[in-house]
Amino acid sequence: MSQVYFEDVSDSDEDVWFTKKLELGSVHSLIFTRFDGKDLPQGRHEPIGMLEDPDPVISARIREMDGGIELPDPRPGLPTGHWDAEIAFERAHRFWNIEEETVRRWIKEPEECPAYLVSLASDGRETVVRFVWEIDQANGVWDWYERRPYAKKKGRAWGIPVVDREPRADHRLKGTSPRIRTKDGSKWEQVMRSRQQGIRYGKFRVVQP
Repeated sequence: MSQVYFEDVSDSDEDVWFTKKLELGSVHSLIFTRFDGKDLPQGRHEPIGMLEDPDPVISARIREMDGGIELPDPRPGLPTGHWDAEIAFERAHRFWNIEEETVRRWIKEPEECPAYLVSLASDGRETVVRFVWEIDQANGVWDWYERRPYAKKKGRAWGIPVVDREPRADHRLKGTSPRIRTKDGSKWEQVMRSRQQGIRYGKFRVVQP
């Protein structure tokens, strides 16, 4: 299994490279998500309507969703690494805690919105990229759910719009185990290895270990 080494450069002014290749020095704008087998929502969620907002750009691209009705997992006990793309997508793209102001900024400035949604899963030893979807930066409608299923804390959650529900088979991240430098720069760690579920987004530069 190949490994990719990233440095978080979210606070820099570096331009993002809109490429599926992982060239040394290239900068990628990504949303990493990870979740476990107990966290697969199979509920029905209905749209309430588009968000009422004085900014027409915002109101056209945020759709409010109800809390939904949770249904049992159709594949209880099946590890996330064995889910197919359709099942993985149902969790990977929604119910994430993102600051509202961040989503609003991404809508108003599409070039600042992450380009790819990356789904991570554990194979027992490594955290591996299972699927990659292209995010609809310019025209996608963001779903805003009334609550987050399975979350310990109450609060609203976002659904991330993608260009196509089918993952990008040609993205070079697929099948890799991404590493990122720790904040103090002393070592490398697997992206979100220590978390059973969560989200991390930003700009990441490909570097030499």
